[in-house]
Amino acid sequence: MHFNSQDSQQAALTQAYMPESSLHHLQGRLLELAHDAIIVRDSQSRIVFWNRGAEHLYGWTAQEVIGQCSHRLLQTQFPASREAVDQQLIDEGYWEGDLVHMGRDDKQVVVESRQVLDRDEKGIPVAILEINRDVTERRRLAQFEQKIRAEREARLDILQLILDEVPVSIYLVRGPELVLSWLTGSPRRSGERHGILDNPCRIFWTPIILSC
Repeated sequence: MHFNSQDSQQAALTQAYMPESSLHHLQGRLLELAHDAIIVRDSQSRIVFWNRGAEHLYGWTAQEVIGQCSHRLLQTQFPASREAVDQQLIDEGYWEGDLVHMGRDDKQVVVESRQVLDRDEKGIPVAILEINRDVTERRRLAQFEQKIRAEREARLDILQLILDEVPVSIYLVRGPELVLSWLTGSPRRSGERHGILDNPCRIFWTPIILSC
């Protein structure tokens, strides 16, 4: 991959302590050890590297996918469009966001994808490094929680509509001390909220104790 001047200096220092062949071998081993799916694509989106994390996540071995178009293989669903992602890679050199992929077992996988574009010395795009992390369960739980919140808010709205039709005042109080909230009744309709909330109940009414 192409390096800028600072990267080249760092690479030179590294090579002073480790032969280039050993360095490449170490880099390859580290990529294979990563739990995330790491994919390298050429400028035509053909797969040129596919680590063990990708094998585990998607179900295909490296030998089966090398040379294939990653988007066709994984049936990638983009948040907007493939063209929008490609354009940001060209303009800014990176892209990150959620993608939906299809694995070998025909199960959908939601991934948090980070992609970086590499260029040669002439500035021509040559490869894309793509790191995908499986967030399927996390996104499913987030959608479930959002659904629960929406259902709860809908039930509360219905309850409030019912309470608004009750012809008496209903308050939420903490013991005999403070009015915490009002649910319905004349104070709500007359706009006296600030004069009632967080004040002692005895200011507004005198309790009547009944005994048998």
